[in-house]
Parts: sequence; C-alpha cells; structure tokens
Amino acid sequence: VPAEPISAFSKIEAENFSNQSGIQTETCSEGGQSIGYIENGDYVVYNNVDFGNGAKNFKARVASAAEGGKIEIRLDSITGTLVGTCPVTATGDWQKWADATCSVSGAAGKHDLYLKFTGGSGYLFNLNWIQFGEKGATVTAGDLNGDNSVDATDFALMKMYLLGSIKEFPAENGLEAGDLNNDGIIDALDFAIFKKILLNVN
Repeated sequence: VPAEPISAFSKIEAENFSNQSGIQTETCSEGGQSIGYIENGDYVVYNNVDFGNGAKNFKARVASAAEGGKIEIRLDSITGTLVGTCPVTATGDWQKWADATCSVSGAAGKHDLYLKFTGGSGYLFNLNWIQFGEKGATVTAGDLNGDNSVDATDFALMKMYLLGSIKEFPAENGLEAGDLNNDGIIDALDFAIFKKILLNVN
C-alpha cells in the first residue's frame, strides 16, 4: 500500500522514517523520540513527501556533543538530486537542541526524501525533527511572532534578538521578516527602521 503523502511543510518527526541505514532511535529530552548514533554515510528515508509548488528552505532540530556534520537533502535515492545541504554545528551536548537551517531549491511535487548524513569520524549529531518552508509563503515585514500584525511585541522580540537573549523568532519566517532592509542580516539598521515603522515616520 503506497504511503499517504506527508506534507513537507508540516513538522516531520525524525523517527517516523520509512527506511534507514546505520541509525538508532532514542528518547529525546524535548519529548518523544529522536534519532541518534549517526555516523558518516548513514541515511534515513521518508516516502511520499509532498513539496507542493516548491520548498525554499529546510530546518532541522539537532543536537551534537561532537563537531556536527552535514545533512544532504536528496530526492528519490541516496544518489538522487541534491536540493540542499544543511550544516550542523556543535551544540555542546547530545540533548542540547538547536535549529539548523539552509536554503533549498529544486524540490517540488511528491518525492521520497533521503537525508544523507556526512562528517568526520565517530558520532556526528542527533536529529529530533525536520520541516521545510514553503516557496511563496507570504512574509510580513516586521511580523516576528507570526500574529499577522506589526506592533510593540515584535519590536521587543527584535531587541531581544539583537541583545542575544533569543536566537530565532516565533514566526516560521521570522528571520526573513526581521531583515527590513533586505541585506541578509538583522542588525541595528533593521532596528532603526522598525522604530520608524512603529512611530509612523517615513
């Protein structure tokens, strides 16, 4: 029986794979299970993943007490089309979780999704879940908490981000929404623009 299509834009739990090579499941400190004991060349497969009109980015919830590694995102086979490569850096512990992200191109329609893990020797990292971002999803500049309005709450979130007390925003496309001058980074210039938006200064 063919697998029911899985939306690439929903959160896909790593342990819900259709097939795998070299990995094991384990209890996750964030709840449920994650996959671990990942070494160079291991992979997992998720059958019949629906990318719709196209994915533009990829997010993986990862943890690593080692040096991390990379996740190769491939379609339909372990040597299939490479649509993105997501770097995973050390988080300091096998259960200290962080988001790893990368851009994706060439993923649309339904495919078997292969995640191939690469890196040095020994165990690389653990993986809790993955999720793709949809191409063409609307981004409201300044809407950092995803409530479809731009207000003082979003301003406070940007301040926290710039001070280093948070590393991401609640909105799925928050980093894109926070880059108000479209220079690829969120910094004091974006903060100044945000202040003008709230004060209605042109």
